[in-house]
Amino acid sequence: MTSTDEIVQLINQLPDVEQRAVFAVLRKRIPIHPMEKTLMAPAETILEAIARSNDLTVRGIEGIIAESSFIVEVVPTLHELQSKQIVGDQPYDALLQDADGDIRVQVKMQRRRKRKPLMANQQLKAWPSDHFVVETQRTRSGKKGEKKTRPYRFGSFDILAVSMGASRGRWSAFVYTLDRWLLPSLKDATCLRTYQPVPPKPTDCWTEDFMECVAWLRSGVEKQIPG
Repeated sequence: MTSTDEIVQLINQLPDVEQRAVFAVLRKRIPIHPMEKTLMAPAETILEAIARSNDLTVRGIEGIIAESSFIVEVVPTLHELQSKQIVGDQPYDALLQDADGDIRVQVKMQRRRKRKPLMANQQLKAWPSDHFVVETQRTRSGKKGEKKTRPYRFGSFDILAVSMGASRGRWSAFVYTLDRWLLPSLKDATCLRTYQPVPPKPTDCWTEDFMECVAWLRSGVEKQIPG
C-alpha cells in the first residue's frame, strides 16, 4: 500500500465535514481547469454565475457542454478516425478523418420545453408522440444578400450528432444520422427544416454507433428520415 492509499483511507474514515475541510485546503492549491485563470475566477464562482443566469444563457451553455461531450467522451473512442483542427468559422463542430477523407460533424442537443424533453407531436401534431425533436439551425440569425444565414444548407456538414441528455440523463448519449437524409425546409429545399423528429431508439436512419453512421456516409445510399 502506498502513502497515497493510506491517506485516501484516512480521508474516507473522516466525517463529511472534515473531508470538506481537507478538500478546501487542497482546492486552494490545485485549480480544477485552466479556464479559472482565463476568467480570473475559481470554478465555484463560475458555476454560481451560470446558476444565476437566465434560461437562454443556460441553454447556450448546455449546447456547448453537449458539443464538448462529443469531443471529450466520444471522439477518443473512435480509434479508426483522426481528429483534425477546424480552421475558421465553419458550420460544423468536429472534423474527423478516415482513409476516405474528412467527416464533418455538427453537434446539437434535443429540444426541451420547461426543462422536459420536447416530444415530436408537440412540435408537429402529425409526428409520432414517442419521438423527440432536434433544432437544426444556427444559434444566431443573419443575412447574406437576400438569404437568411441561420438555416443550415444541405452539404454544410456530413453527420448530425444529437445529444439525448434531456431524455437519457447524460450528455454523451448520442444518436447520429446523415445531413443528406434530413428533412428539407418547406420554403427552400436547399436548406434543412428547422426542426427534425428523432426516434426513441435506433432505426435504419438513426444509429447510436458513430462508425455505423460513417459507413452510411461512405455508402452513398440515399434516403430520408420519416417525417
